[in-house]
Amino acid sequence: MTDAQKLTDQEMIADIIEKYQGIIYKQKEIQGLTNQRVNILIRRTMMFFSVLLLIFFAIIFVFTNHIQDLNNTINTMTDHFSSMTHDVSTMNKSVKGMEASISHLPHMLAEIKTMQSSVSGMNHDVVVLTDKMHKMQLHMKQITFNIESMTSTFISMDDSVYRIGNGVSRMSKPMKAYNQFIPFN
Repeated sequence: MTDAQKLTDQEMIADIIEKYQGIIYKQKEIQGLTNQRVNILIRRTMMFFSVLLLIFFAIIFVFTNHIQDLNNTINTMTDHFSSMTHDVSTMNKSVKGMEASISHLPHMLAEIKTMQSSVSGMNHDVVVLTDKMHKMQLHMKQITFNIESMTSTFISMDDSVYRIGNGVSRMSKPMKAYNQFIPFN
């Protein structure tokens, strides 16, 4: 080999090394951009779930406060309707006594009986409504429990994501060392 060929070989080797370093630099840039995008995605996802969790807690808080007031109102109405039913029962007995004494007022007695059945039907409806409200309150407690369970899952998921990040960093160390150790590939 002549000096001109050796110089050309050295120039080719230098050119190859320069291209290889350029490729390594571009890979590092791409890896940096990928890391930034993944970090942004993880942050936005965590922020979205945090906002969603806050919305769920706000909804539960509002429902819990209003349901308790509504339940108290329905309980008061139930008490009043029970008292009314008792009063109507008493009135029915009085009317029956009057019917024995006054037989010429059958139309009045028919109206009173209609009113009694309406009030009894309303009392039944209020009892059914109270039962449904109680069931709804149980469902709200179940929703609260599910949200608390979801919160603990998010906490566990945050720890898993952190461990995944550490694992990826640990897994990439041998390739980084390899890239630094062999510059002629």
